[in-house]
Amino acid sequence: MHDPRSAKNVTADAFFQLWSKIADFSDEASVKAYLYAAIRDNSLAYLKTRSANPSPNYYTLDAESVSALPPALLRDILGFVERFELPR
Repeated sequence: MHDPRSAKNVTADAFFQLWSKIADFSDEASVKAYLYAAIRDNSLAYLKTRSANPSPNYYTLDAESVSALPPALLRDILGFVERFELPR
């Protein structure tokens, strides 16, 4: 994924999805595995959709996931993701 905005949105969406299932996890390893899989799956779905329909050209956040979060947590996740330095 070459678009920084989409990469950050894919990552944020994975954290939103994690939050909705947080009670299902018992240890840090399962959380890491979930995040890895969610980011991979979101990225592949975005790339597949983009190849079929190039507009919009960025990944958008899932409104249902976003609306389910407490506002303070939403702010924290978005702030965390925004600080990522993407590899060049």
